[in-house]
Amino acid sequence: MPLRYGLIALAALLVPVAAHADSDGHFCIGAGYVAVELRSAMTPGLSVPHALKIARFDDRGPRWAGEVALEDFQTHTLACGAAAVLIEGAGARDRGFVSYLVALDGGRPRIAWQTATPFDRVGALPPSGPPSFFVGGEEGMHDLPQRGGHPRFRLRVTRSIDRSGGATYHHFTATLEEIDGSGSVVRDLVIAEGTVTESVDDPVVPGP
Repeated sequence: MPLRYGLIALAALLVPVAAHADSDGHFCIGAGYVAVELRSAMTPGLSVPHALKIARFDDRGPRWAGEVALEDFQTHTLACGAAAVLIEGAGARDRGFVSYLVALDGGRPRIAWQTATPFDRVGALPPSGPPSFFVGGEEGMHDLPQRGGHPRFRLRVTRSIDRSGGATYHHFTATLEEIDGSGSVVRDLVIAEGTVTESVDDPVVPGP
């Protein structure tokens, strides 16, 4: 089995949805963490143009655990495993299909392995991509896997719509929340915020 596909099998925890060109806010969920891919064009204050950020949740509450800088590419794969995250996508023409394996076995995420494969050696790219908080996202509250007992955690995704200025703007916020036995929020952390402009040719796919 080629190394790239072996890594996909190792880290795979994908929920395929329709891909969306030039979007960000892709995410996957692992045991005790959420990995989210962000771009500075949509996320103000991001320290690098393109990054994978890790938010952990455990008895210390929801918190950032670090980030790694990525080259610019359109994400096609984002898979969370027990101790690593695999992220891949279509890069510049001279780079081809790029792959990163981000290790989580230390205190902070680090790039353990990366490569680029010419497009003529990749074949057809997958027609689906990882879920995104911003495009095709499902609004509402989503329980996160836990190892039993409290604390409990969930993701809350909210959307507001602004139709001023002759366009429709969809503002999204994804928040990692710790809740107590009664369901009240104890601590929270905003892990993604962004605005998607809807057009006739490129409509935003609403959640149910």
